[in-house]
This record gives sequence, C-alpha cells and structure tokens, in this order.
Amino acid sequence: MATGSIRLTGRDIKCKDVSLIIPKGSIYSFHQLALHRNEHIFENADAFEPERWETADEEICGSFLPFALGNLNCVGQSLAISE
Repeated sequence: MATGSIRLTGRDIKCKDVSLIIPKGSIYSFHQLALHRNEHIFENADAFEPERWETADEEICGSFLPFALGNLNCVGQSLAISE
C-alpha cells in the first residue's frame, strides 16, 4: 500500500514503555505520512530539508520507513534504491 502498511501480528507486541500491548492476531496499520511528519521526531517535519539526513541520529533513521519492513515490504524497493 503506497500510503502505509497493514499487518497481522503473529505474537504479542509490547511498546517500548509497555503502556500498550498489541495482542497476537490483531490487524494494525500505520500511515507513513503521519509517521514521517511526526514533530516529536523530525524538527520542521512538514518542510523539505534533505540536509537533516546529514546528521540523522538513530531515532530519526529508525522512524523513516519508506518501504516498510519484513517479508511484505515494498516490491519496488530494490529498483528504487538502485535508481
């Protein structure tokens, strides 16, 4: 899906602060536009600032998922990276 990713959980997933547990068998989705424009992670999140990647820390890199993750990631990922 171009706007996000939909998954079925194969196990219970605990958030880092353990305030939320996503139970096994749940269907969940995340919208990439909302993820990539999170003001708590990206300063001036709505602005086009390619230079932010020159000094990107682990939190910023871990919050950028243009191709999703896992076995069901984007089928065009290798083509996009090679371009």
